[in-house]
Amino acid sequence: MGRIDGTQLKLDPLKRIEPHVMKRRCDSEVYLTLQYEITRTLEFIERFNQNLGDKERLKIFHVFLCALVRSIALHPELNRFIAGRKYWQRNEILLSFVIKKELKYKSEETLTKVQFSPFETLDTVRKKIHSFVDEARSEDGSEAQGQIDFFGKLPRFLLMFATKMIEILEFFGSMPKGMVRTDPLYTSAVIANLGSVRIKGGVLHHSYMYGTASLFITINRIHKAPVVDEKTHEIKVEDVIDFGFTIDERISEGFSLGEVLQDFRKFIENPELLTEIPLIPEDRLEELQLKNLEDDPLYKNNQAASG
Repeated sequence: MGRIDGTQLKLDPLKRIEPHVMKRRCDSEVYLTLQYEITRTLEFIERFNQNLGDKERLKIFHVFLCALVRSIALHPELNRFIAGRKYWQRNEILLSFVIKKELKYKSEETLTKVQFSPFETLDTVRKKIHSFVDEARSEDGSEAQGQIDFFGKLPRFLLMFATKMIEILEFFGSMPKGMVRTDPLYTSAVIANLGSVRIKGGVLHHSYMYGTASLFITINRIHKAPVVDEKTHEIKVEDVIDFGFTIDERISEGFSLGEVLQDFRKFIENPELLTEIPLIPEDRLEELQLKNLEDDPLYKNNQAASG
């Protein structure tokens, strides 16, 4: 049976066995904390924002999102998930994160899931996120928040029954289309922006057995740290940021994951690379198996540039 959110993959025998040996996401978690230098990134952001108002400004979070989208577009295996003990290629690039209604203690939170094009730039991501944040902080909030409110009000026995039924439907790929479309845990990655709540240190996020997210990332607080210059071997104090990755290792082998993280670092530390629409090879676009790609206005630009 097929799924509305992905295409089944036919992989080698070892990969096919892994979901039967490591049945749950928590059985195959890999944890990794990486520290990136962002002094140049912060300088770039300051220049970018010179003529922008407070509500239009580019933020480090926007750079992170664009870098992640670009990394997924260039490495389609990062957008895989396992459901019903089968491998699937997700047919959209989706990122989920929590938005606080106000930056205050005990302020109400709402979950948001945003769809991205593989051809995003810093400017398109900046505008898109500002729009989604405004919507999520409105009185109505997001569609997902409405579903959470509904299930959260059910009596315990009904909630137990509902979650069990969801588990069965998920295994057979029969989840209601509306829930898959809006549920923030049916996503490429779940992101926790801890820098905005002033948590210091390399915090790692747990994974969820519910949903289809294979990647959980924490963005920790920007701070000063001594860094060794690889060319001069001098020690300098730089602005750095720690990222915590919790990854379902079944979706990607170690070598491929290493390439993904190298590209991600390159984009974070050199954000000027994200100002132009990327040229994505046609074979990578085929691997991504994104639905409605022909309707993406930037797809034709990519085809013209590659042709």
